[in-house]
Amino acid sequence: MNKFVDNHRGHHRIRAATLLLAATIGAAGIGGLVAPRSMMAAEAMAKPASSGIDTRKEYQACMALVEVDPARALASAQYWIDQGGSFAAHHCFAAALQRQGNHRAAAIELAKLAAEIDQKLGSVAPEDRPALKNRGSNLWMQAGQAWWLAEDNGKALAAFDNALANLAYLDKLARGAGGKTADGAGDADQGADSVAALSDQQKNLVDAQLGRALALGGLGRWQNAKQQLDAVVAAHPALAEAWLRRAQVQRRLGQLPGAEADIAKALQLQPDEPEMLLERGAIAAALGNSRAAAADWLAVKARLAADDPLAQQAKTYLDALGQAKIGQDKTSPPVPATATGAVATPVPTPSKESVAKESPMVP
Repeated sequence: MNKFVDNHRGHHRIRAATLLLAATIGAAGIGGLVAPRSMMAAEAMAKPASSGIDTRKEYQACMALVEVDPARALASAQYWIDQGGSFAAHHCFAAALQRQGNHRAAAIELAKLAAEIDQKLGSVAPEDRPALKNRGSNLWMQAGQAWWLAEDNGKALAAFDNALANLAYLDKLARGAGGKTADGAGDADQGADSVAALSDQQKNLVDAQLGRALALGGLGRWQNAKQQLDAVVAAHPALAEAWLRRAQVQRRLGQLPGAEADIAKALQLQPDEPEMLLERGAIAAALGNSRAAAADWLAVKARLAADDPLAQQAKTYLDALGQAKIGQDKTSPPVPATATGAVATPVPTPSKESVAKESPMVP
């Protein structure tokens, strides 16, 4: 199966609270999940269940347990479900599955929750639909992330498309109300396009678009992935990760000058970010500059703990580089495919395990 951008760690954002695996509870959620921003604010979440369980407290405790002991969290969520727990219980159950690495089961659970939200839209008052649409978009993004980690890129793409459809609805409402829209319209200071300056809706839109690009790349639709990333870069030129992801896609397309320019821009926006250094090394290797590639990969190792997935990937790259130099190409890892098939130095594509730890970036 084709894999998308090398070095992707699970989150689509290089920031503390975003798309995939988060180290702490918060806006980014747990174990590859982003807690829907509307979830804890929803009236149903604040009411004790008929079983006497305080839903809010139980959810918070369950999600906290996901990080430290996912097996216990899974058992706790299952017990809660057996006692009549519904949305929150199932969401924690999915979070525990994801944290355990059972991405397919988590994706199935999350997609069910998202579909349930969509089905409820026709039966609620118009004023309640935006909150449901917002929750639905978050859940579809989480499902998309889980499907991608499960290497089912077709289902991941469908999930991200569903998330974008919900966000388009919210965007239309924002335009009608004259507020800040997902593409930044109505923002008086669009020049300050840092991640911190983006609204929640804008962050969701970027997350969904980057996720969609991931899925397209996983399907081998590299040009479509680049077109998606072109749109993100155009809308948010100060977003370092957008440049990084497009650099990775352009390398896979064999568009090395463009990849080189994009990674330079990414590092200009976020100097010395290890994932970007890793990619710059990959591009240098593809251009035949093994000295520059080795320097970047050594820098990644120097900045991170030895067990960090990016440090391990850098070591793999360096090992492959050394094997190539001594004429052991047959034992070196596979070279990432490009449109031309011409890559000067073996640069292996990391396994899915390398996305399992978040950088200070990740639902």
